[in-house]
Amino acid sequence: MKLFKLTVIISFSLLFLTGCWDRAELSEVSIVTGVAIDKGKTKKYRLTIETTEAREMNYQTATGMAPSFVYSLEGDAVGEIAHKFNISNASRLVYSHMRLLAISQEVAETGTMDFMDFFDRNREMRDDFSIVIVRGQDAGSLLEVTNMYKKSPSLKIFTQLNTMQKEWGGAPDIKLNDFVRLYNAQGQSPVLAAARLIGDPKKAEMLRT
Repeated sequence: MKLFKLTVIISFSLLFLTGCWDRAELSEVSIVTGVAIDKGKTKKYRLTIETTEAREMNYQTATGMAPSFVYSLEGDAVGEIAHKFNISNASRLVYSHMRLLAISQEVAETGTMDFMDFFDRNREMRDDFSIVIVRGQDAGSLLEVTNMYKKSPSLKIFTQLNTMQKEWGGAPDIKLNDFVRLYNAQGQSPVLAAARLIGDPKKAEMLRT
């Protein structure tokens, strides 16, 4: 009788055990770590994204391929361009680990809420990425600079901004929700960190190829 009861309990419990129905293999996804927004040449915006290969970020699974890739597309709406990336890219883009949003000064001076609403409403994106204004260069160039500290430019800048804020207080710790709230508040304005590239970005781009 006890064995029968135990069998019934185990069988009943199996009904509530499910597998990872929405899992995705690392080879099937590209993790977006950085997004940059510039004015487009033929369209309103040029969106640049940096994706990382999770296997290449780990020395135990690395195969020698480039750890990150940078893509750019133009369009009249950020949501439209992001959708185009999913169509043209061989793997599905995952935004949940995004660490940096870079906006060119030229775009920021014309107002940013029309596309910030896209990031605020996107259910895949978290509220823990850094936002910077890029001066003197295209924001996309910030995602193309190699360095010896991190394999991903976006991860390097995110870590650098957090360290600066904690140790020196020199960078405003403004996240997405903070920005939207302050932008819509009367008598208040959000303050964002600014970045400027020093040197020739073309040389940094050549090092990535």
